[in-house]
Amino acid sequence: MAAECSRRLALSVVLVQVLLFLAAICVVRYSQSQFSGDLLKLWSTGGGGVQSLAGGCQDQLSRHACRAEACATDFCPDCRAGGLCDRTCGFCGSAAVAAPVPSAADVAAGTAAGQGSTAVAAPPPTAAAAAPAAAARVPWGSDCHTRKFSFGEVKGKTRGPDSSVQWWENIKDIPEESICARAYHRNTAANELNLAHRHGTLCVLGDGVQSRGTSTVELLRRAMLKLRERGQELPTFCGMYFSIGDESNADRTLGYQGNARFLVPDFTFVHWREAGLCPDFDTMAAKLRTLSQSPPSLKKCGWVGAVNNHMRVLFLNASVGSPHLLDAIWPQISTGTGPGRHSLEEQVTLYSCLLDARGGPNGYSGRVPLLLHSGRPLLYAGRSKEHFFDRTFYTYQLPEQLKPWVHFIPIDWEGMNLVRRLHWVLSPANAEAVRNITLNAQRFAAKHLTLEAVVGYLADTLLKAAKELAEKHGADAEFRQCK
Repeated sequence: MAAECSRRLALSVVLVQVLLFLAAICVVRYSQSQFSGDLLKLWSTGGGGVQSLAGGCQDQLSRHACRAEACATDFCPDCRAGGLCDRTCGFCGSAAVAAPVPSAADVAAGTAAGQGSTAVAAPPPTAAAAAPAAAARVPWGSDCHTRKFSFGEVKGKTRGPDSSVQWWENIKDIPEESICARAYHRNTAANELNLAHRHGTLCVLGDGVQSRGTSTVELLRRAMLKLRERGQELPTFCGMYFSIGDESNADRTLGYQGNARFLVPDFTFVHWREAGLCPDFDTMAAKLRTLSQSPPSLKKCGWVGAVNNHMRVLFLNASVGSPHLLDAIWPQISTGTGPGRHSLEEQVTLYSCLLDARGGPNGYSGRVPLLLHSGRPLLYAGRSKEHFFDRTFYTYQLPEQLKPWVHFIPIDWEGMNLVRRLHWVLSPANAEAVRNITLNAQRFAAKHLTLEAVVGYLADTLLKAAKELAEKHGADAEFRQCK
């Protein structure tokens, strides 16, 4: 009898554990679904510019954005006065928030197209537009500035929404003559953008997790401006698919990483607020360079991240076995900048060297460009037996290539030499070699991995891809191939 009771008790315990495990999976999946791009919004700049249709998780992120944190206060100084602040894009939700005044570079971009006009002030907002109200909240799919960019014009010297910007909350409301209405008939998968272009207007439809959609649209907007500065024009095309997931498919034209026809710079070059890399890439890179001019607090290497592949497990094991060589930290919180995070600034301040591994089971690491800027030596772990590097534009398609022992210290993809590499980089005997590697990395990053540099690269790639696609479809003034 006692044995039977013990057996039943053991089975009950196992059953409870299984139920708890299944409940945890449901919670995780529900949480992930809240941050998937599901609601599509569209903005149009009328006569020329970028139209975008992008979805995301504004409401969830907005709840956390009005705390006194750099990502919120840098972009939303009036946030706590009553407006909602969207950290993914950097604007307050009230329609009364002032749009930023265009910079001199933006004004130059508007006049460089040869039309001879200067910056044109937008009409003053109506009383309804100026009144702060939740119903008038600026949709998150905008470029955060509500400015019109076309040949010879830059608008933005006003408060409230720019009157030249049209919004469609419902896809069915898009006018049939709009390029986006034509392009919408094409299928778009998750984490994917569908690009079409006609008469100087680029339409971007699709969605993406977190802030990938908006950041990618901002890169495309800047690339369009760059083309106009050069006097270049995209041909008419549609059906250019842009994979913004961690792994792009071979049948996609553009992608961040993987087998896409053209590899292009990823969204992190605008910002990656969910990972705490903000307010923007260039500002973050400058902060890291400044911090690295001071000696680190600890004579050891550091790594912070989620443990979701074998190399990251090895980092944790090495941290336990050789704590004098490596701190490997699995943070309590994986997004944002609040308590439980270990910012990249903190890591540069603390550690003598930094490690990097592949992102997730099959993804890529978005931190590498900033790590090359950081002024700390980078130990780069090989990604797989077939591909030592992430398959990104800066590892495969730049005229200058990243090289082991020139720009970084390599760790083999199985991690067998991890501890030896830690000893080497921390040894005083190798200080001069380590310093040269670090300086080479910074020079490479300063030349190729800045927002200005990657926008120029994206403009070149977009033009090349568009010409290839236009030649494939043939000239079609009526844009019939998009129906």
